[in-house]
Amino acid sequence: MWFVHHHKPINIILQVHINYNSFQKDYQKNYLGAIDKKDIRNKLNIPETDTLKKNGYWTRKLFYSVNNILRCSVVKIQKLQWATQDGKNHYISIWPDFIIKYNPVSLDLIELISTKVRKGEHIFKFIDDPECLIECEDLLNYSCQIVNQACKENNYSALLNANYTQVHGTFLEIDTTKIKFYRYSNTYFLYKTGQTFYGHSKEILSLINHRFKFLR
Repeated sequence: MWFVHHHKPINIILQVHINYNSFQKDYQKNYLGAIDKKDIRNKLNIPETDTLKKNGYWTRKLFYSVNNILRCSVVKIQKLQWATQDGKNHYISIWPDFIIKYNPVSLDLIELISTKVRKGEHIFKFIDDPECLIECEDLLNYSCQIVNQACKENNYSALLNANYTQVHGTFLEIDTTKIKFYRYSNTYFLYKTGQTFYGHSKEILSLINHRFKFLR
């Protein structure tokens, strides 16, 4: 399933399943190798008379965790060029659901931090960095703060709850008693809402990103 953001460049979010223990292999197979131009044509209503071709990559560092240990890899974000018959070019970027544009920390790591770290606690209480990939927690904190602020401003929790109500005719019941104790409380609240909505506890933010195209 694809979700499309209709601005230039066009951003498409692809749902990707990653085993972080074999990150590079899974990234190549389940993301780069899973991009189907036929699906993109269908979702964007690109006629066969128009040209759609791969057009290189964005490259960037991505921080993630494996068994609560910080890791960093250089990843590729696939780009495509859509050329219409009248000579117009549109540029498409394909994003895995666990990567946020302009954010160097994976959504799964942000989720881990946001659901563990309480006010007054340090991130490195929950994440180890034996290779000293970063000097301090500032980069992780800033990345989490961006998501936390977006959750506050856009009220994704309410959107998800409203979506649930449309389908089931009743509100999600969320236990909010502990939310105020968390350092990234808005993200934590969204996580708890998503946890109830989806009925499980992992990769919630990636699922919500795939659903709502948030932080684009």
